[in-house]
Amino acid sequence: MKKNYFVLIFCILFAVTNLMAQTEVITFVGENVNASQYVKLTKVVITNQTAHWSDSITYPDTTIVLNVGTGIEENVEEPVFAFAPNKPNPFEGHTDVTLQVTEAGVLTMDLFDMLGRCVNSLSLSSLQPGQHQFHITVAAPGPYVLTARQNGRTSSVKMIAHSSAGSNKISYTGHQSSWLPILKKVISKSFHYNDVLVFTGYTNVGGEEFASKSVTRESITTETITLPFVWDEDGFVCGKSGVVDIDGNIYHTVQLGEQCWMKENMRATRFTTGLGIELQFGETQSRSVPYRYLPGDIESNVPIYGYLYNWSAAMNMRSSSAAVPSGIQGICPDGWHVPSDAEFLLLYDYVAGVGDYVCDESDDPSRPSIARALCSTELWREYDRNPCSPGGNSDVGNATGLSIVPAGCYYNYAQGVTTSAYVWTATEQPDTWQDDAYYQHFDFGLSFIQNSSAWKDGGYSVRCLRN
Repeated sequence: MKKNYFVLIFCILFAVTNLMAQTEVITFVGENVNASQYVKLTKVVITNQTAHWSDSITYPDTTIVLNVGTGIEENVEEPVFAFAPNKPNPFEGHTDVTLQVTEAGVLTMDLFDMLGRCVNSLSLSSLQPGQHQFHITVAAPGPYVLTARQNGRTSSVKMIAHSSAGSNKISYTGHQSSWLPILKKVISKSFHYNDVLVFTGYTNVGGEEFASKSVTRESITTETITLPFVWDEDGFVCGKSGVVDIDGNIYHTVQLGEQCWMKENMRATRFTTGLGIELQFGETQSRSVPYRYLPGDIESNVPIYGYLYNWSAAMNMRSSSAAVPSGIQGICPDGWHVPSDAEFLLLYDYVAGVGDYVCDESDDPSRPSIARALCSTELWREYDRNPCSPGGNSDVGNATGLSIVPAGCYYNYAQGVTTSAYVWTATEQPDTWQDDAYYQHFDFGLSFIQNSSAWKDGGYSVRCLRN
């Protein structure tokens, strides 16, 4: 199947005012990693986790200039030395590109292939200010980078060739005195080379904005960064697409790091085989027979909180797994699984590493304050004494979008609705004669998550993770 390539080049120029000015050029490319297809980027968000600021660059082609150390004053809009996006791109062997020049001087232009080899060069003396057009041909399909240098300034543009024109060549084709509609965005934020920067790309899918997985760099150097998007050839896009269980219930999804999670608790009454799961009341419980229970013993709670399942129902009577991924479909729809204890810990590690998800206050300094960022801002009992708890009022409430809800649990009777969430894992507790399994406990008054174990006959919530 022929690949469709869509690419947008975003260059961030990090200007260094030392004895000699140094410039690092970062080119961003979006890619659907499941299909090896390039994705048209509409925006890239840059977050400096060290200096605690963020900014963005947007389509079609925007350059951000950061002075190392101090930053610069106001945002300005003025003509700059920069390429406009080449047209067409992707292209069939040849394409045209416009370079804006702001002052007279010698211009050097180099064309690099995907291996970083300079395959053609052009030098022009005393190039005057204005728009200058160039025609580019390439000898082979693939990605290319065209770089221009003049009077200590540098600009680059990334180009994708679908076919060959027979040779690599840069040709000068003309000049106009007018300016290109390219803005120089100078921001008043500090930057140092050892700052930790996080880059997240965005594109439009079905008219909605969809984020890539974030890419982190602990130091900056000239490179091309691929921002990975994850959706399948069947069109599933985590964060935009939903999933349907055997009963026709629809679940929303959210991408967190490398994981794609359901945003709601399971509500299925049957396994994917069609076998029903008996609804129980009162003190009827079992560690081997699959049962489901009503949160709060109220049927109308199910659309909000989902069912509470004993471990046998959650697992569809399968054996324990501590693997990543767990490989246990359990009650989950096809293509999804019950997460292992280790997979929950991976989620917490990711969330704790994103500054916007971590609350500033903690009731246990040894554990990150991420519970509120994982929980819905509704349904929880209020708890003003701990703003970082699910019942608190910190502004990180449900920042992840995972929307954990306080469905409580079932032991002889329903309990804990509005105050606690108990979520099964696929992993048994060792050394308990296979009687206990791990679960994740969210409490309305605690800023951290408790990783605990309990008897398998209890009724807890199930959140599914995409395979």
